[in-house]
Amino acid sequence: MRTLAGPGLLAALLCASPSRADDFRVLTFNAAGIPLVHGSVARRARAAGEAIRAGGYDVVGLQELWFDAHAEGLYAAGGLPHHARVPRLWKLGTGLSILSRHPFTAVEER
Repeated sequence: MRTLAGPGLLAALLCASPSRADDFRVLTFNAAGIPLVHGSVARRARAAGEAIRAGGYDVVGLQELWFDAHAEGLYAAGGLPHHARVPRLWKLGTGLSILSRHPFTAVEER
């Protein structure tokens, strides 16, 4: 079992058992998804998802993925079957998401 955790981060406990440590590929990525600051967020989120799919990652931690629609577009393009996002309190989410090839056993924000 692997743990992704840190202060103020979305944490997910994964149910994963790669055959060797170097078989487990992790990526962290700042999606730069502030609509009025970064242009074409939806298009860039889909393109980032396609790059994630092509990269063969097991786990991807994303920052600044603020809107649910952008997150869903990236998840669909990313090709990883499991994803988690902290429930939003306002119209914006927390901006943090995790995608995984392996199922989660728990998800929490700290």
